[in-house]
Amino acid sequence: MSSDALNPIFEYAGNGQRHEKKGDWKKAVHWYQRALACLPNLYGTYKELWPGQHAGATPVSFAPRHAAGIYAALGRCLNALERRTDSFLAVRAAHCLDPGNISIQRFMHAHSNAANTTGSESPAPERVDGPGLIGTPMDLAKSLTLVMVTHCTDRLKKFQALAPPSSGLVTATYGSIVNVFGEDICACPKILCYDHNPVPSVRNTRYAGALERFAREQGFELHTFPGIGLFNVLVRTVPLITTPYTFFVEHDWLFRGDAIRLDILVEMMNQNLNLHSVRFNKRQNHIDGHDFIMQVEASQKGYALLHTSSYSNNPSIIRTEKLRNEWLPSCGRALQLVSGKLGGSAFGIEEILFKSHVEDIRTKGFIQAHAAWGACVFGSAGAPPRLVHLGE
Repeated sequence: MSSDALNPIFEYAGNGQRHEKKGDWKKAVHWYQRALACLPNLYGTYKELWPGQHAGATPVSFAPRHAAGIYAALGRCLNALERRTDSFLAVRAAHCLDPGNISIQRFMHAHSNAANTTGSESPAPERVDGPGLIGTPMDLAKSLTLVMVTHCTDRLKKFQALAPPSSGLVTATYGSIVNVFGEDICACPKILCYDHNPVPSVRNTRYAGALERFAREQGFELHTFPGIGLFNVLVRTVPLITTPYTFFVEHDWLFRGDAIRLDILVEMMNQNLNLHSVRFNKRQNHIDGHDFIMQVEASQKGYALLHTSSYSNNPSIIRTEKLRNEWLPSCGRALQLVSGKLGGSAFGIEEILFKSHVEDIRTKGFIQAHAAWGACVFGSAGAPPRLVHLGE
């Protein structure tokens, strides 16, 4: 890796340090977060070298302890701004990257009250203001469309009993959605997209038949595509959606945990036009993986949410207009190029949008980037995972 690739992170961190010394905490936070947005350049978008996941691996030219120093500095500034939970999220990330650092250990010990709100044993409860948030009953069927995407995946290991050609995967996924989100989802428009292998086989034919029966029994509108990939499936499907929100789920996720009211989530998005996606997490709500920046949504009524630096194909509720008019077209343009700018190659949806989001954070800062992207994770800091990945 060239030294030029490292220059921005040191420059931005230096700016943050200068503002921290002057006590200008907000500007210091701005620059430290911009520095952290250089991490995907150094670690790559798919390498598991992020807080909590590096497992002792050493990226070239830039050790985890260097990133830990930036997270620790960010935590100090957030603490000075009395943003206790955000501060502890940042310092916890620093500790994951550099567990032997004594000063980080001391900070965590001194702020153990914040730790109690973000720990795995006793996370803060989801903040919900109850039915009064909505005021009048909502016709959820006019607000949200459930889109499930499937293909004839190879046989699984742990969950092989659910594998195609049976409809076990989609049945388990949909059943868990109903269990967590309630019967109201059954009345919403539901689209099942089957991206089948164009090479004929008995297994593919049997899976198609199983999906037809599932769709008929559960009230899904079934659309079949000739192996065109997730991006092209959505390009063809999203124009059919007439509701303002899309609940996007691939076929191999199991929802778990306490009940969630979709009408409250929809009303939250109605009231906050800068909130464009709410993702359900497969891991505990901490800075981890591509969620390399997370902070509390302080003013939002309803369920607790965390602003995030990530964009993911994991199950999410997405503003349909944003997906149709901005995100999918930008993916279409990017697919005409092969870009290694942030590591990996540009394909599909997830990586392209993640890279674009990171570039905005790097150039504009996290607050301004979030105002445009509106990407959130459901739940409070430290909340347990909401999903099990059946696809392993």
